[in-house]
Amino acid sequence: MNLWSLLVDIGLLIGAAIVLGAVCIRLKLSPLVGYLVAGMVLGGPGSLGLVGATHDVDVIAELGVSLLLFGLGLEFSFARIRAFGRAPLLAAGLQVTLTPLVALPIAVAVGLDLPAAVVVALMVTLSSTASVLRVLADRSELGSLQGRNAIAVLLAQDLAVIPFVIIVSLLGGAGGDPLDALLRTLGGFAAMTAALWVLLNLVAARLLATFSLEQNREMSVLFAVGTGIGAAVLAHEVGISPAMGAFVAGMMLGSSPFAVQIRADVTGLRIVLLTLFFGAAGMVADPVWIVQNLPLVLGITLALIVIKTLVVTLLFRATGQTFRLSLASAITLAQVGEFAFVLGAEGADAGVLGPGARQLMVSVVIMSLILAPLLIGQATRLSRLLSRGPRTDPDATTARPADRIFVFGFGPAGRHVVRRLLAAGRRDITVVDLNGQSITRAREMGVHGEIGDIQQVDALEHHGVREACLVVITTPGSEATALAIAHVRQLSPGARIVVRSHYKAHRERYEALGAHAVAVDEVAVGERLGDEALANLQPRENA
Repeated sequence: MNLWSLLVDIGLLIGAAIVLGAVCIRLKLSPLVGYLVAGMVLGGPGSLGLVGATHDVDVIAELGVSLLLFGLGLEFSFARIRAFGRAPLLAAGLQVTLTPLVALPIAVAVGLDLPAAVVVALMVTLSSTASVLRVLADRSELGSLQGRNAIAVLLAQDLAVIPFVIIVSLLGGAGGDPLDALLRTLGGFAAMTAALWVLLNLVAARLLATFSLEQNREMSVLFAVGTGIGAAVLAHEVGISPAMGAFVAGMMLGSSPFAVQIRADVTGLRIVLLTLFFGAAGMVADPVWIVQNLPLVLGITLALIVIKTLVVTLLFRATGQTFRLSLASAITLAQVGEFAFVLGAEGADAGVLGPGARQLMVSVVIMSLILAPLLIGQATRLSRLLSRGPRTDPDATTARPADRIFVFGFGPAGRHVVRRLLAAGRRDITVVDLNGQSITRAREMGVHGEIGDIQQVDALEHHGVREACLVVITTPGSEATALAIAHVRQLSPGARIVVRSHYKAHRERYEALGAHAVAVDEVAVGERLGDEALANLQPRENA
C-alpha cells in the first residue's frame, strides 16, 4: 500500500462526497446518495478511475461500519435490547428465517439455478444497517417504535451474516462439514464475548472511573476508537463479523455511566469513516452498465422493494403489531444491505454466482441504497397513506410532559442550586457533568446524575433535555455556556433557561441566544462585598 497514493484517493473521495452530498441536500435528497454516486464516478469498473486503491479504501471504510455498530451498542445495552419486548425480537428472528424461503422460489422462477438462487435469496434478506441507522439517527427516530423494530431486525441480520457466508461457501463445495463450521462460529462468538466482558467490565470500566473526562477528554476518544477497533479485530480473528464484535463491545459498555459521552466524542470520526464506507460501496458498481440496463435494474429494484415490504409487513403483523406500524417498519427495511456485497463476492468465489448475475445484483443493491434514504424518511407518511383508519398515528409514543429540571455543572454553584430545588420539593432533577466524582456526589444527594458534555447536542438529547421545563447552566466557560443555551433552545424551545455568567459583558449574548435569566458573578460578588463593607463600617461608626 502506497501511503501517499491512498491519502490522495481518500481526499478525492471525501471531496467528491462533499460536493455531491451538498447537491443532494439542495435537491432535498439524503447526502448518502451523493456519497454513493461519488464512489461510482471515481472508482471501480466503468468509472473515471481516479481512485485506484479501492481495496485499501474498502478496509478503512469497514472501520466506519464497526464504529457505527460500536456506537449503536453504547445506545442499546443488553438491558435495553431486552426492553424492546417480545414482538420486535420475534419478528427479527422470523425475518432472517422466512425471507430467504420466500425469495428462493422467486429467484428460481426468473431462471437462476438452485445454488445461485440461494445466494440471491440470502443477499436480498439483508437490509442496510448503515443507511437505516444513519437516517433514523438524523430524524431522531432510533427510540421510536418503528426504529426499535428496525434495529431488532438489523441486529438479527448482522448475526445471520456468518451463517449465510457458511451456507454460500458450502454451495461451492468448500468448507467441509457444515455442523463443524457452525459450531466453530458459535464457539468463536462465545470466546469473543467472554474476552470482551473481562476486558471491558473488569479492566476498562475501572480505568475510566479513575479520571475526570472533563480534564482528560482525549482519553475518551482514544478509549472508544481503541475498543471499537480492538473488538472488530478480535471478532475477525475468531471468524465473526468485525462489525458484530464492535457492537457487542458497545453493548457491554452501554450500561456504564460513560456510554453517552464516549459515543458523542467519536461522532466526527464515525461520520468520516461512514462517508468512506458509502463511497467504497459505490465503487463496486459499474455506472456504464447500470445506465445501459437502467430499465432492468430499476424494475427489479422496485419489485424487490415491494415484495420485501409485503413479506416483512406480514411478519410484523404476525407478532401482533398494528398494520400501520408494521408497514412503516417494513418500508424502513425494504432496501438491500451492504453485507450483500460480501455474500455476492463469496458466491462468485465459490463459483455459484456468475458474472452477469453478480453484476445485476450489485447494481440492484446500489440502486436500493440510493432509494433507501427517501424510503426511510417517508416510511411513516407512506404507511399512513397506504393504511386505513384515523389520521392520527396510533403507534406514536405518548410524549412525556416537559416537567424535568436539568442542572448543567455540579460545582459549588450547581450544588447550591440543587439544594434549593430539593428544599422546594422538586425531585425530577438531572445533573449533567463531565466529572465522575461530581456525578457520584449528585446521586448521593438523591438526584439523577449523568456524565455528559453540554456542548454536544447528541449527549443532551440522549439525557432527555427534550423533556425539560427548566435548565440551569452553572458552568463557568462562556463558549460552553453559549453552545449549551443554543442546544437547549433547539431541543426544548419551551424550556426556561437560567444561566450563570462570570462577567456582565456576556449577559446580552446569553439573552440573545435565548436565556431567560442571567446571574452575573461579578455583580453578585460586588453586591455582597458592598453589604459586607457597610456591615463592617457600622461597628466603627458606633464606636
